[in-house]
Amino acid sequence: MSFAWGICVVIVGFHSFSDQAYNFLIPISWLNIAWVTITGIGILTLSLCWVFISQAQMGNVMRVGIDPDKLTNLVQTGVSAHSRNPIFLGMLGLLLGLLLTLPNAFSIFDLD
Repeated sequence: MSFAWGICVVIVGFHSFSDQAYNFLIPISWLNIAWVTITGIGILTLSLCWVFISQAQMGNVMRVGIDPDKLTNLVQTGVSAHSRNPIFLGMLGLLLGLLLTLPNAFSIFDLD
């Protein structure tokens, strides 16, 4: 997943730097439509809110990796009642929103 976020930084950086630099990422012109971009921004916004809410609802239970010395309860309320991995679901939404907002060949590879 960290590789995908690295690609996201490159995509946004290239787009922010100049349109000519962004052209090196092989833009997908048929997705460069106003309503697709607006949909992408909406998905980005909702996904970001989803990630923040997920992290807040997990509270002290949130951890990275498995530490057998620190056992915690399984969170089954809030957004975790709808998704087993709500933070990863939100991150996938962020990647999809990026693809729709800045459509290019590298954004497609982020969804893997």
